[in-house]
Amino acid sequence: MFEISDIGKEISTKYKPENPKTGKPITPKQRAKRAMRKENAKQIIADIGGIPKINESFDILANGQSNAGGFYEVIRDTWGKVDCLCVATWMINRQYIDQLTEDLDSGKLKKLVFVISNRMSQLGKGHAPNFNRMKQKFSELDNVHFRVINSHAKTYCMTNGKDYITVDGSGNWSENPRIENYTITNSKEKYLFRLEWMMEMCKVK
Repeated sequence: MFEISDIGKEISTKYKPENPKTGKPITPKQRAKRAMRKENAKQIIADIGGIPKINESFDILANGQSNAGGFYEVIRDTWGKVDCLCVATWMINRQYIDQLTEDLDSGKLKKLVFVISNRMSQLGKGHAPNFNRMKQKFSELDNVHFRVINSHAKTYCMTNGKDYITVDGSGNWSENPRIENYTITNSKEKYLFRLEWMMEMCKVK
Protein backbone atom coordinates (compact mmCIF):
# COMPACT_ATOMS: atom_id res chain seq x y z
CA MET A 1 0.00 0.00 0.00
CA PHE A 2 1.28 3.47 -0.88
CA GLU A 3 0.61 6.73 0.93
CA ILE A 4 -0.97 9.58 -1.03
CA SER A 5 2.33 11.45 -0.73
CA ASP A 6 4.01 8.70 -2.78
CA ILE A 7 1.94 9.48 -5.87
CA GLY A 8 4.11 11.02 -8.55
CA LYS A 9 7.36 9.80 -7.02
CA GLU A 10 9.63 7.28 -8.68
CA ILE A 11 8.53 3.85 -7.50
CA SER A 12 10.63 1.68 -9.82
CA THR A 13 14.19 0.58 -9.09
CA LYS A 14 16.70 -1.91 -10.46
CA TYR A 15 18.28 -2.38 -7.04
CA LYS A 16 18.82 -5.94 -5.83
CA PRO A 17 20.21 -6.88 -2.42
CA GLU A 18 23.61 -8.54 -2.50
CA ASN A 19 22.44 -11.40 -0.30
CA PRO A 20 19.11 -13.16 0.24
CA LYS A 21 17.05 -11.93 3.16
CA THR A 22 14.97 -14.08 5.46
CA GLY A 23 12.43 -13.36 8.14
CA LYS A 24 12.86 -14.47 11.72
CA PRO A 25 11.96 -18.14 12.17
CA ILE A 26 9.13 -19.16 14.43
CA THR A 27 10.85 -20.86 17.33
CA PRO A 28 9.59 -23.93 19.20
CA LYS A 29 9.07 -21.62 22.19
CA GLN A 30 6.77 -19.35 20.15
CA ARG A 31 4.81 -22.35 18.87
CA ALA A 32 4.46 -23.58 22.43
CA LYS A 33 3.14 -20.21 23.59
CA ARG A 34 0.58 -20.14 20.78
CA ALA A 35 -0.59 -23.65 21.63
CA MET A 36 -0.74 -22.73 25.31
CA ARG A 37 -3.04 -19.75 24.65
CA LYS A 38 -5.47 -21.98 22.78
CA GLU A 39 -5.25 -24.70 25.44
CA ASN A 40 -5.93 -22.17 28.20
CA ALA A 41 -8.96 -20.88 26.30
CA LYS A 42 -10.08 -24.50 25.92
CA GLN A 43 -9.71 -25.04 29.67
CA ILE A 44 -11.70 -21.88 30.43
CA ILE A 45 -14.53 -23.09 28.18
CA ALA A 46 -14.42 -26.48 29.90
CA ASP A 47 -14.49 -24.85 33.36
CA ILE A 48 -17.74 -23.02 32.56
CA GLY A 49 -19.33 -26.26 31.37
CA GLY A 50 -18.70 -25.90 27.64
CA ILE A 51 -19.95 -23.38 25.11
CA PRO A 52 -22.77 -21.42 26.79
CA LYS A 53 -26.28 -22.61 26.05
CA ILE A 54 -28.82 -20.24 24.50
CA ASN A 55 -29.31 -17.18 26.75
CA GLU A 56 -26.47 -18.23 29.09
CA SER A 57 -23.66 -15.81 29.93
CA PHE A 58 -20.39 -16.21 31.84
CA ASP A 59 -17.90 -13.66 33.19
CA ILE A 60 -14.22 -14.61 33.04
CA LEU A 61 -11.04 -13.14 34.49
CA ALA A 62 -8.07 -14.46 32.50
CA ASN A 63 -4.56 -14.52 33.96
CA GLY A 64 -2.64 -13.49 30.85
CA GLN A 65 -2.13 -16.97 29.44
CA SER A 66 -4.99 -16.72 26.94
CA ASN A 67 -6.29 -14.09 24.51
CA ALA A 68 -9.43 -13.14 22.63
CA GLY A 69 -8.65 -15.20 19.54
CA GLY A 70 -8.20 -18.38 21.54
CA PHE A 71 -11.93 -18.59 22.27
CA TYR A 72 -12.67 -18.34 18.54
CA GLU A 73 -10.33 -21.24 17.81
CA VAL A 74 -11.87 -23.46 20.49
CA ILE A 75 -15.46 -22.74 19.47
CA ARG A 76 -14.65 -23.15 15.76
CA ASP A 77 -13.08 -26.53 16.45
CA THR A 78 -16.10 -27.60 18.51
CA TRP A 79 -18.61 -26.53 15.85
CA GLY A 80 -16.56 -27.69 12.86
CA LYS A 81 -17.32 -24.51 10.93
CA VAL A 82 -18.40 -20.92 11.53
CA ASP A 83 -21.01 -19.33 9.25
CA CYS A 84 -20.10 -15.75 10.17
CA LEU A 85 -17.53 -14.08 12.43
CA CYS A 86 -17.73 -10.36 13.27
CA VAL A 87 -14.67 -8.83 14.94
CA ALA A 88 -13.91 -5.37 16.31
CA THR A 89 -10.46 -5.11 17.87
CA TRP A 90 -7.66 -2.66 18.54
CA MET A 91 -4.82 -5.00 17.61
CA ILE A 92 -4.26 -8.31 15.80
CA ASN A 93 -1.05 -10.25 15.29
CA ARG A 94 0.18 -12.08 12.21
CA GLN A 95 -0.78 -15.46 13.61
CA TYR A 96 -4.47 -14.58 13.67
CA ILE A 97 -4.39 -12.71 10.36
CA ASP A 98 -3.07 -15.86 8.72
CA GLN A 99 -5.37 -18.11 10.77
CA LEU A 100 -8.49 -16.24 9.68
CA THR A 101 -7.31 -16.19 6.05
CA GLU A 102 -6.68 -19.95 6.14
CA ASP A 103 -10.09 -20.58 7.71
CA LEU A 104 -11.76 -18.53 4.97
CA ASP A 105 -9.85 -20.38 2.26
CA SER A 106 -10.63 -23.81 3.73
CA GLY A 107 -14.33 -23.13 4.39
CA LYS A 108 -14.03 -23.43 8.16
CA LEU A 109 -15.13 -19.78 8.18
CA LYS A 110 -17.77 -18.74 5.63
CA LYS A 111 -17.88 -14.97 6.17
CA LEU A 112 -15.78 -12.41 8.06
CA VAL A 113 -16.77 -8.89 9.10
CA PHE A 114 -13.73 -7.12 10.54
CA VAL A 115 -13.19 -3.59 11.84
CA ILE A 116 -9.77 -2.58 13.15
CA SER A 117 -8.59 0.53 14.97
CA ASN A 118 -6.69 3.07 12.88
CA ARG A 119 -4.27 3.23 15.81
CA MET A 120 -2.68 -0.05 14.73
CA SER A 121 -1.27 1.62 11.62
CA GLN A 122 0.27 4.39 13.75
CA LEU A 123 2.27 2.24 16.17
CA GLY A 124 5.44 1.97 14.09
CA LYS A 125 7.43 -0.85 12.58
CA GLY A 126 6.40 -3.34 15.25
CA HIS A 127 2.80 -3.35 13.96
CA ALA A 128 2.83 -1.70 10.51
CA PRO A 129 3.85 -4.91 8.64
CA ASN A 130 0.97 -6.82 10.23
CA PHE A 131 -1.42 -3.96 9.46
CA ASN A 132 -0.37 -3.94 5.79
CA ARG A 133 -0.54 -7.73 5.59
CA MET A 134 -4.07 -7.67 7.00
CA LYS A 135 -5.21 -5.03 4.49
CA GLN A 136 -3.75 -7.02 1.61
CA LYS A 137 -5.08 -10.43 2.71
CA PHE A 138 -8.59 -9.28 3.63
CA SER A 139 -8.98 -7.07 0.54
CA GLU A 140 -8.31 -10.03 -1.73
CA LEU A 141 -11.24 -12.09 -0.41
CA ASP A 142 -14.85 -11.69 -1.56
CA ASN A 143 -16.30 -13.07 1.70
CA VAL A 144 -14.65 -10.41 3.88
CA HIS A 145 -16.09 -7.01 4.84
CA PHE A 146 -13.20 -4.93 6.19
CA ARG A 147 -12.80 -1.36 7.42
CA VAL A 148 -10.25 0.71 9.37
CA ILE A 149 -12.02 3.02 11.83
CA ASN A 150 -11.36 5.30 14.80
CA SER A 151 -12.27 2.72 17.41
CA HIS A 152 -11.21 1.15 20.68
CA ALA A 153 -13.97 -1.51 20.63
CA LYS A 154 -13.00 -5.06 21.58
CA THR A 155 -15.81 -7.47 20.87
CA TYR A 156 -16.62 -10.29 18.49
CA CYS A 157 -19.48 -12.61 17.72
CA MET A 158 -19.90 -15.81 15.73
CA THR A 159 -22.63 -18.20 14.67
CA ASN A 160 -23.07 -21.65 13.21
CA GLY A 161 -26.72 -20.96 12.43
CA LYS A 162 -27.88 -22.48 15.71
CA ASP A 163 -25.83 -20.83 18.45
CA TYR A 164 -24.86 -17.16 18.55
CA ILE A 165 -21.78 -16.55 20.68
CA THR A 166 -20.52 -13.09 21.66
CA VAL A 167 -17.17 -12.51 23.38
CA ASP A 168 -16.73 -9.08 24.96
CA GLY A 169 -13.57 -8.16 26.83
CA SER A 170 -10.43 -6.13 27.25
CA GLY A 171 -8.12 -8.48 25.33
CA ASN A 172 -6.94 -8.09 21.74
CA TRP A 173 -6.32 -10.73 19.07
CA SER A 174 -2.65 -10.75 20.01
CA GLU A 175 -0.36 -11.67 22.87
CA ASN A 176 -1.86 -10.39 26.12
CA PRO A 177 0.51 -11.22 29.00
CA ARG A 178 -1.72 -9.49 31.55
CA ILE A 179 -5.00 -9.92 33.37
CA GLU A 180 -7.96 -9.57 30.98
CA ASN A 181 -11.73 -9.72 31.50
CA TYR A 182 -14.19 -11.43 29.16
CA THR A 183 -17.90 -12.13 29.00
CA ILE A 184 -19.05 -15.01 26.80
CA THR A 185 -22.76 -15.03 25.93
CA ASN A 186 -25.03 -17.12 23.71
CA SER A 187 -27.58 -14.58 22.47
CA LYS A 188 -28.92 -14.00 18.97
CA GLU A 189 -29.89 -10.43 19.92
CA LYS A 190 -26.32 -9.55 20.98
CA TYR A 191 -24.96 -11.18 17.83
CA LEU A 192 -27.31 -9.27 15.52
CA PHE A 193 -26.54 -5.97 17.27
CA ARG A 194 -22.81 -6.37 16.58
CA LEU A 195 -23.35 -7.63 13.04
CA GLU A 196 -25.51 -4.59 12.28
CA TRP A 197 -23.15 -1.89 13.55
CA MET A 198 -20.01 -3.50 12.14
CA MET A 199 -21.63 -3.88 8.70
CA GLU A 200 -22.69 -0.24 8.92
CA MET A 201 -19.05 0.73 9.57
CA CYS A 202 -17.87 -1.40 6.65
CA LYS A 203 -20.34 0.14 4.20
CA VAL A 204 -20.10 3.81 5.20
CA LYS A 205 -18.23 6.04 2.73
